[in-house]
Amino acid sequence: MSISQHETPGTLLLFSSSETGSSQDIILRPTPTSSPDDPLTWSAWRKAWHTLVLVIITGLAAGLSTLSGAASYAMNQDLGITPDQFNIAVAVLFVGIGSGTYLMSPLPRLLGRRLSYVLSLIAGIMGCIMFAKVQTMGLLVASHFFLGVAESCAEAMVQHSLADIFFEHQRGSAMGLYVLALSEGPFMGPLAAGLIASSHDWRLIGWVGAISCGVLLLVMVFTLEETTFDREAALQDESSPENTQLEKSLNVHQDEHAT
Repeated sequence: MSISQHETPGTLLLFSSSETGSSQDIILRPTPTSSPDDPLTWSAWRKAWHTLVLVIITGLAAGLSTLSGAASYAMNQDLGITPDQFNIAVAVLFVGIGSGTYLMSPLPRLLGRRLSYVLSLIAGIMGCIMFAKVQTMGLLVASHFFLGVAESCAEAMVQHSLADIFFEHQRGSAMGLYVLALSEGPFMGPLAAGLIASSHDWRLIGWVGAISCGVLLLVMVFTLEETTFDREAALQDESSPENTQLEKSLNVHQDEHAT
């Protein structure tokens, strides 16, 4: 790939250009492989389903981090937890988000993205159950920490999963849906929690959150596939002389059978 001296370093051309400067064919980046494990070669419906699940995970995780605010007044009346104490729990929530995000960056390289999502949703289930059973300040703080860890997957990993399954010229729409879910989750969470708290017991907020995480966990375990793929190794393997010679031999045999 040739880059003009006037272009910003790191520029990638998405369209091949002719001598006249007119755009030609799309350049596929990253380079796809012939491996069946390559998520870039998935069918459109598989990509669409994975995008939908990831967007729902993002919205749910973002909503979990803010749903407890709708119960703050009721918790003060029932348990005597003051606004200052509640603010401490919210501060611990951000500690959970930060520490979880810090771990979510290297964790997929060791365990894969799919298992990282599983751990995040389990953390969400634990945080919601703790919130539903809150009796003391300590349990409230613990629940917020786990809810923060659950949101960290939306902050640190979903965008990488989307980048795994889409070429660069296709990522705009998927990333737009991701940002929409990440932005709307903190608004929709308190809205739903407020409706629950106003019409039922505030503890039901935690149970509804736990059930939502559990259902999504089952959907993810049975339908969400691993998107981590060693592209460089696959490309090197395909370009090796042995594979090139084997491919030529197979093509020759196929031609002989065809004739």
